Amino acid sequence: MKTVFYIALFSLAAVVVANAQDTTSNPVKQGDPALRQDAEEIRRVNLEGMKRISQDEVPPALKKILTSKEYRGDRTMYYKHEEKDEYAVEVQRGEVTNFYLFDKDGKVVNRRN
Repeated sequence: MKTVFYIALFSLAAVVVANAQDTTSNPVKQGDPALRQDAEEIRRVNLEGMKRISQDEVPPALKKILTSKEYRGDRTMYYKHEEKDEYAVEVQRGEVTNFYLFDKDGKVVNRRN
């Protein structure tokens, strides 16, 4: 009788352990739809203090950088900061929009201060 009890108890413990959720083995993946920002929120944050410009207004050094594959997309828009010599490039590929910040020489700017 004790043997049957221990087998049942062990089986129940095994089921509980097997069904326990371990969040560390299933981390949130980059690009998770639940974590995506709204397109308007992205624009507001990344383009604060910037105005849209035409491709003709982009400095030659930056134009040269933008010819690389990394900055090509279905739709590309250009922006210039109203007070600084900084430029933003918005590249849309399908449903994904990326923003890149540069100085007038085409060097990547990590953040605006």
